[in-house]
Amino acid sequence: MKKILFVGKFNAVYQDISKALEEHFSVQMCVDNFDMVKGMLKLNQPDLVMVSLVGIDKGAGRILEDLRLNHTQLPVMCVGTQGEQDSFIDSLNARNFHIITRPVKNEIILEKVQT
Repeated sequence: MKKILFVGKFNAVYQDISKALEEHFSVQMCVDNFDMVKGMLKLNQPDLVMVSLVGIDKGAGRILEDLRLNHTQLPVMCVGTQGEQDSFIDSLNARNFHIITRPVKNEIILEKVQT
């Protein structure tokens, strides 16, 4: 079973996506705290990291930058509106990053995670 580390703010969008993922994958949820994410990456060794960009501030951008620079073999999926993506455009521009633009149905997210 694919292990997913799901990073973000605990809000309605995050919970909705998490609920859909948990039906098909082993999901570990983590708040958007740099040190916590670093620890969870070591502890859980996920197959994929999913980041909800909803409500993430520039400080949490360190997480994206670390994933881009230090985890180049780990697939990272970022879910957010175009505006949320624009805030982190430099970090999101990496080979291992895949962007999903909201609004999007959970079925599309599941499909992209499975491929």
